Amino acid sequence: MVEGLDVNAPTPSPSAVTAAISSALSDPAFGAPVGGVVLDATTGAVLWSAHPDVALAPASVTKLLTAAAALVALGPEDRPVTSVLTTGTVAGGRLAGDLVLRGGGDVLLAADGSAAWPARASLDQLVASLKAAGITRVDGRIVADGSLFGGSTTASSWDPSYVAGGSVAPVTALGVDEAGLATIRNRSADPRRQAATAFRTALAQDGVAVSGPIVVGQAPASARTLASVAGTPVLAEVEELLQNSDNDMAESLGRRIALHQGFPPTFAGAAAAVKSVVGSLGIPVEGVELSDASGLSHADRIPPSTIAALLRLAAAPAASGGREALRPLVDRLAVAAFDGTLVPRFRAPAALPGGGLVRAKTGRLTGVSSLAGSVVDSSGRQLLFVWMANGVRSTAAAESALDVAATALGNL
Repeated sequence: MVEGLDVNAPTPSPSAVTAAISSALSDPAFGAPVGGVVLDATTGAVLWSAHPDVALAPASVTKLLTAAAALVALGPEDRPVTSVLTTGTVAGGRLAGDLVLRGGGDVLLAADGSAAWPARASLDQLVASLKAAGITRVDGRIVADGSLFGGSTTASSWDPSYVAGGSVAPVTALGVDEAGLATIRNRSADPRRQAATAFRTALAQDGVAVSGPIVVGQAPASARTLASVAGTPVLAEVEELLQNSDNDMAESLGRRIALHQGFPPTFAGAAAAVKSVVGSLGIPVEGVELSDASGLSHADRIPPSTIAALLRLAAAPAASGGREALRPLVDRLAVAAFDGTLVPRFRAPAALPGGGLVRAKTGRLTGVSSLAGSVVDSSGRQLLFVWMANGVRSTAAAESALDVAATALGNL
């Protein structure tokens, strides 16, 4: 629940909610009836619903489930660790043996020092540790180890253009700079090798020569750790996930959740783990079908009522059954017209008043538009909403209509 709200503020009537949003949600751009739910955050009272239990393609609203599972299973302070290992010996500043760069699923790992937010670990930190250990030359190879994650690096249900178009990188446990996100549409086909190349460059810039080639492989069981660096904590990763709809972050978190819960670190394992953790919270997961953790797949299906129940658990005061650990699912959402994926939204005249007031997670695929989040109405009541539309004819018009509907709730 938003701090400082008056819990005694009047709740809008279902008829008032229906009157406020029906026109926007009947826009021809949707092409098919919109499924959704509007709830009172404090009481959980349903103020409007349409096809709430019909499982629909959610697009990136799926990330709310992944974020919830990460906060609960991993915890807000968990950090992915990138390590450098070897089985070789060091004498006179020379390492006789391979250097293994082993990834821990840190998609924000930077090739060099970064002042970006969220704060990132970098390869420079690993190089500094090796230098501090007295290593000035490596007589061996650099081995790129992304073996913490398994299975295919792309989902069979993804559009083949997603990687080439910059929407997501191949999913491995080792990579730097989100496999080239800074140069979108130029994603690396092998983030492991790209990371190892950047590591070699960072070593050379600091005076550490490596004689051998770069290979993709796995650290031997007998390898010992020479250096390690912890990445961005889960809470900051969740903020990046929710605000900027970071697909790489979602897939990495999904696999880390899978490992923590005893599932295989694959697309199927991550999907099963996320669903299992969310279900353990008492959230209804009947009808939930996931093929990934990001929502990029058109095969994903989630009933609006599942998302609504999750938002309510995150937003409600503890006395009303809310769960403090899930609060970031509402507090860290993008702000309309100001943050993340909502920067270009809420620009239509009827949606302008929602700028700065509505917080929401967006979802967009071909034929799919969704929006889920929170707004405080004019009397000070926090309302939660979930809208999913499949069969969309015009993405721009559908998104504008969803913005207008969310704004209308705030105007009640």
